[in-house]
Amino acid sequence: MILYERDVFGLRLLLRVHGSAVYKSLFPTLLSTSFFVAIKMSIPWCSLYLGASGCTPIEHPYVIGVLISFVAFLLTFRLNYAYGRYWDGATGIHLMLSKWLDSALALAAFGYQNQKYYVNQPKAFGKHPHLRRQDIVGGLQKWQLLEEGTKLAQAESLEAGLRKKNYVKLKLYNSMTKKKSYKEPKREPVPHPKGSLTKSISSIRADASKARIPIPLRFLRRFAATDRIETLETPHEPMTSQNIPYPSLFMQELAHLYSLLGAVALESLRANMEGVDMRIIEYIPGSPWPPVDPDYLNRDIRSEYGDQNALSSIFYFITGTSRTQEKRTLYNAARPLGVLGGVSDNEIAALRSCQGPYAKVTLCSMWLQEFITRESLKGSTGHVGTPILTRIYQFLSDGMKGYNQCRLIAYVPFPHPHAQIATCFSIVILFVLPLLFSGFVSSLGLGALMNTLTVGCFLGLHETARELERPFQSPPNDLPLTTFQAQLCEALISVYAAYNPNLFWKLKK
Repeated sequence: MILYERDVFGLRLLLRVHGSAVYKSLFPTLLSTSFFVAIKMSIPWCSLYLGASGCTPIEHPYVIGVLISFVAFLLTFRLNYAYGRYWDGATGIHLMLSKWLDSALALAAFGYQNQKYYVNQPKAFGKHPHLRRQDIVGGLQKWQLLEEGTKLAQAESLEAGLRKKNYVKLKLYNSMTKKKSYKEPKREPVPHPKGSLTKSISSIRADASKARIPIPLRFLRRFAATDRIETLETPHEPMTSQNIPYPSLFMQELAHLYSLLGAVALESLRANMEGVDMRIIEYIPGSPWPPVDPDYLNRDIRSEYGDQNALSSIFYFITGTSRTQEKRTLYNAARPLGVLGGVSDNEIAALRSCQGPYAKVTLCSMWLQEFITRESLKGSTGHVGTPILTRIYQFLSDGMKGYNQCRLIAYVPFPHPHAQIATCFSIVILFVLPLLFSGFVSSLGLGALMNTLTVGCFLGLHETARELERPFQSPPNDLPLTTFQAQLCEALISVYAAYNPNLFWKLKK
C-alpha cells in the first residue's frame, strides 16, 4: 500500500512511478500518439493521389463518438467493480481481525475472574454501594478530575437539560449515601479447588524463565505501582495489588493461538504457489512496524525477490513481470508474518498435512475453539455463565465470515469475459482515436497533445482497475497484511495488562 501526503493539488503524487497507473499506461499512449503523427504527416502525400476526400474517410465525429462512449462505460463499470473489490477486501480484513481480537479480549477478561486471582483483584464498588469518595484511599486522581470537570461543565452550561438531570441525580445519590465510614469485611485468600481445575493450564503459574511468549517490560513500567522493574531472568514474586503478574499459561496460549490463526489466514490470502510452505516466523513484541510500502524495505530484503534498486522495481512493474505467481511468492517469502511464541515443529507438521490454505485456516480455528471449550470447562474463565461464553464463539464465527469474504476476493478473479472485452477495446482505442484527431484537428502539436491525454485517460482507468481488483496480490498497491498481523500481535499482548492500576483502592482507617 502506498502512503502519500495531501499537499497542494497533490503535485507530489506525480513523482511516484512504482505503482502508478499513469506511468504504466504511458508506453501504449505514446505508441498511439506516434500512430497519430504518422497519419497526420501522411495526409499531404495521400491527397496527391486520392484527393482531399480520400484521405479523410471520417466526415463526422459522431461515428467514432458512439464507440468511445461504449468503451468509456465499459471501463467505468470495470473500475467501479474493481474499486468495490478493493474496499470489500479491506473491510473483510478489519472485520476478521477485530472480531477475533474482541473474542480474545473477552476471554482474557473472563480469565482474570478466575478464583486464583481473587486476592489480587481490585475491590469492587458493587460490594460497597454506600461508599463515598471520602471513604477510600487510592485511585483518587481520576475521581477528583471527574468531579472538577463536572462542576466546570455545570457552571458553563446550566441550561443543558441532560447535564442538569445528571446533576440532580448526583445530588440525590450523595444525600442517600451520607453514612458513617465502615470497615470492609476481611478478604481471605481463596485456595485453588481440588480436582479438574488444577489440571487446567490457567492454574499453573507461568514462570518468567519458562514463558513461551516474551513478556514486554513496558507493561510493567506502565502498570506496575512499584518502581522496581522485574526482568525475565529473575523469578517473579506472588501477585499483589502493587505489581502486575506475569500472565498465566492460559493467557499465553490464548495469545499464541489467536496470532497463529490470524497469520495463517492472512498468509492464505496472499495466494502463493501450490506446495510452498507458509512463511511464518516468531513475532518479538516491540519490534518496528513492517513498512506498508515495499519501496521502504531494506535493500537486503528486496534483493530476496529480485528488486535490487528502484529502477529494477519500476522496470518489473511497468513491463508486468512482477505480477507472475513465482515473483509474488518470492515477494511474500521476503515479508513473513509473525506469530506470538513462534510455531512449533508439531504445529508445522500438522499444517503441512492439510491440503490447501483453506484447510490450514480451518485447522487453526478448530485448535482455538477446542482450547477455549476445554479451558472453560476446567474453570479457566471463572464463573462466567455459559450463555455469555457463547458470544465468544459468535465472534469467532463473525471473524471467519470476514475471512471468507476476503477469500472470495483472493481466489475468485474478476470475470474473464468482462476483463477480456475491456482489454480488447482498450487496444482498439489506441488506433481509433488517432483517426478522429487526425481528421478534425489541423494542428499537429495540439492533435498529438489531445490524443495523448485522451488515450492516457482511457488506459489509465484500465490499469487502475487491474491494480485494484486484486487487493492482496498486487504490490505495491496491495493491502499491508504484514503490518496488520504485527498490529494484531501487539493488540493481543494487551491481555497481559490485567487490571486498570487506578482501580486499586482501600478504605480509610
